[in-house]
Amino acid sequence: MTVNPQDFVEHIARLVRTIPEDPEISRAADLFTKALTGGGVIQAFGSGHSEAVAMEIAGRAGGLVPTNRLALRDIVRYGDAPASELDRYDLERDPAVARQILDLAPPSSSRTCSSSSPTPA
Repeated sequence: MTVNPQDFVEHIARLVRTIPEDPEISRAADLFTKALTGGGVIQAFGSGHSEAVAMEIAGRAGGLVPTNRLALRDIVRYGDAPASELDRYDLERDPAVARQILDLAPPSSSRTCSSSSPTPA
């Protein structure tokens, strides 16, 4: 397959122009804005390869937005799961694990986290 560089650039440019028109993107932006103006923290999560997106959102040097990256390893770091749990082949697809991670960093109206929870970056 041959890709024409100019066609590729034009395709990406078209995609980028559609972002502001997407109602779900606008809805997400509104939720982020409300959370941040209300003193909240953006919780970013991704498992497997999508963890890279969470890494881009949270924990960047010099970041001005209050963010926290939730990770699969949090069930060991902050929870009571044994380290061997991270070796499970299906870990990133198990909804119970996602629930455990969220329970370790629950949303709250408080700006502080308990010592057993991940702390905002």
